[in-house]
Amino acid sequence: MQDHETFDVIVVGAGTAGTILASRIAENGVNPTNGDRLKVGLFEGGPYYLEGGPLQPGIGDPWRRRLVTNIKGDETDPPKWHYDGFNIKAVGGCSLHWGSNAFMPIPKDYANWKAATGVDWGPANSTFAEAIEESLKMYHLHPISTFYSEPRPRRLNRGGQMFADAARALGHPVNPPPDPREQGISGVSRVNCILCGYCGRGHYCKYDSKVTGLNYLKLIGEENGLEVIPDAEVDHVIIEKEGAAFVAKGIAYTREGEQREARAPRVVVACGTSGTPVLLYRSGYGPRDLLGENLIVENNNVGRHLDGDLLGASLDLIARFGEDIHGDQGSASSLLVHEDGDRNKLALRGVSRVSYGNQYPDQMALYPVAPDFGWEHREYMENAVNRVGVLAISLKAPLWNKGRVGRKGEHLYRRDDPSVLDLIHKAWNIAHDIVGKLDPQPIQVDGSPPQSFNVLHEVGTCRAGVSPENSVVTPEFDSHEVENLMICSAAAIPNANHTASHMATVSVSCYAWRRIVANHFSRGAAPLVI
Repeated sequence: MQDHETFDVIVVGAGTAGTILASRIAENGVNPTNGDRLKVGLFEGGPYYLEGGPLQPGIGDPWRRRLVTNIKGDETDPPKWHYDGFNIKAVGGCSLHWGSNAFMPIPKDYANWKAATGVDWGPANSTFAEAIEESLKMYHLHPISTFYSEPRPRRLNRGGQMFADAARALGHPVNPPPDPREQGISGVSRVNCILCGYCGRGHYCKYDSKVTGLNYLKLIGEENGLEVIPDAEVDHVIIEKEGAAFVAKGIAYTREGEQREARAPRVVVACGTSGTPVLLYRSGYGPRDLLGENLIVENNNVGRHLDGDLLGASLDLIARFGEDIHGDQGSASSLLVHEDGDRNKLALRGVSRVSYGNQYPDQMALYPVAPDFGWEHREYMENAVNRVGVLAISLKAPLWNKGRVGRKGEHLYRRDDPSVLDLIHKAWNIAHDIVGKLDPQPIQVDGSPPQSFNVLHEVGTCRAGVSPENSVVTPEFDSHEVENLMICSAAAIPNANHTASHMATVSVSCYAWRRIVANHFSRGAAPLVI
């Protein structure tokens, strides 16, 4: 008697990538032999708050506000890493955070991906061009100007002008002309936004306008028979040896305290940058030095090549002024410090406000330029938002000795890597020189250059490529070593982007479902046999 449930395809992980893949496969895929509708199962370790209910973006649904989509980084419990895929789980996954700012990959990114692993992704690939169009439509990406009734000022604010004057006095060219290799599609992804003004401050969206993968589940997947199995912690992918080949046969998982199995002739893993390699480790698939006697299938790239950027990694030189320097509208100034071809783009920006996420009193009170407690500290707290300015250092697409995901999902890399810190210190020294020329002069400056860094927007831990020597899956998202196993999420992106990783994950996932359907779930493809 059969003691497990069977599907035509199992998708593990109901985050950004998993919701896209499962929903579109359910909508567009067919049994290759008879053309029948597929039975698709989407497994997620967290709850499904909207199970059975409609998707009603823009009405302030109290259930939807319980999702990770609106949770600020320091509100997670327990606060282990910045976001590792384990501290919060929920069907629908993550939304674009902060102001729902959406940045599609740029020409530099596509070129870097191809140089790293040989993938042919980008607008020149007609199928990927279709994926880009889908991303824009499904995430309601609009130019930011459409969300404002009046044109936004195209001028420097006071802090930006202070920075520009000081930098030019030192011979540094500021506000460089746009690089055509960086011209990508960007905007905001919101539905029924009423411009309440709180979105950019990291607060909950009271009106649920931020776009998530729930659009795919509620509008496409479930309408086409997709079965969502929440609160199902997948322990491992079942990999069996058949002759000389290794074949994925299903998954083992725990639900309601009971250990279960689900079988399928095709398995797709979409558990993000951290969760994907961890699941593969538990399945016996990965590097020998990490798995040892638990190794079943070897690929040394599983869990490696952890890559990201230092776009917002708190590498700020902070200065306190004796008068208000903020208040007028406009933008800050920028200075290109260093770049190696299409990578290692090191930029300095200022004089900017403290970022929204760091304007909370507990953050402001502990800044290195804050006075000791007393009346001076009280006055500082009353005025700090307008009198503290930052010179922010960002490093995009860094060239460095990349990190690794540990067996428990921890991100392991040298946080004092000299190849990164030397560049940061180069920008820090320029920032200090600029501060010395500012008018007005700050009354106190943080004089301590950072000795460590954190990487954000991580990708690449199960990356796609043309060879198992540098990747885990093919450009079509099939495992190099395990038949009937596919992998797609931010983990499959070959290396760090110049933009944030969310919309890159969306566009790659929209491309992946097209390739997976064409190769596995179209008439004439290989039969689905467990």
